[in-house]
Amino acid sequence: MQEKSHRKLFQGLAFGIDGLSVDWITNNVYWTDTDTKWIMVGNEDISIYTHVVPIASKVPSIVAVDPLTRTIYWSEVDTAESRLLKCGMDGKNVVTLQTFTDVVSIDSLIFDVIGKRLFWGERIPSTVVGQSYTGRVRSMSSTNSSDIKIEHTAINSRFMGISSLQGFSLHRKQPTKLGVCYE
Repeated sequence: MQEKSHRKLFQGLAFGIDGLSVDWITNNVYWTDTDTKWIMVGNEDISIYTHVVPIASKVPSIVAVDPLTRTIYWSEVDTAESRLLKCGMDGKNVVTLQTFTDVVSIDSLIFDVIGKRLFWGERIPSTVVGQSYTGRVRSMSSTNSSDIKIEHTAINSRFMGISSLQGFSLHRKQPTKLGVCYE
């Protein structure tokens, strides 16, 4: 980090890497490659990597991990519906947490280990004339998938990056605005 240099560790095929999450207990890196349709895992320098979970999605999938419970969360978006799923870090016991018919994209995903909540940025079609879509940040309890909260809503916005810190949800709207939602 002090040298301010970088090197390419892994490159996806046609579309590249769509989501990235780090298991800070093992230092493993998880990512989605929508072109190959897999969630992948690699060691910290990606010198060893493997496929973990196949993705059934036509648009980019996003991934988040909970290192404490050894759980992978990810999104799948098709023309008819969007889904949030989870499984163990070994790729077994896949469970669909929620299915949404009104969500056209899930653009970010993060797991808050302290609050035990999954946060995501999504877009839904707007019902207002002249507006394309509405962007939302929502969250779900990791212990009760029906406990869903709307954290923030904005017309014609797309939430491309979300993070959480001590009860706050931080997100970046496209292209460069930063907002804060309070729990």
